[in-house]
Amino acid sequence: MLLALWLGAALFFSAVVAPTAFSVLRSFDLPNANEIAGSIVTRALSTVNLAGFVVGVLLLISVFGRRTSQGRASFMVECLCLGLIILATGIGHCSDARPENGHDLADRPNSGR
Repeated sequence: MLLALWLGAALFFSAVVAPTAFSVLRSFDLPNANEIAGSIVTRALSTVNLAGFVVGVLLLISVFGRRTSQGRASFMVECLCLGLIILATGIGHCSDARPENGHDLADRPNSGR
């Protein structure tokens, strides 16, 4: 249930929130609309990644707590998948999406609109 909730939030974010933030801010013809939208999306994505990390850790703890008669291979696959979720969301939460020079990726030449 927790995993489905987090996955639904991540899909909603990528399909609705991010594109909407960019299109609404671009409609105001602001010179820094991409930077503002990027900041909004980055902060929201950080929250989604943190939630995924917490959900992954809780599920990994529960896997060890409810280990039943399932086979060893099934248990290992479940642990591996949860470990990948924890790793990916942890890296996504802790990494910085901005390049070293401080400019937004959308401000680079050939970034498209």
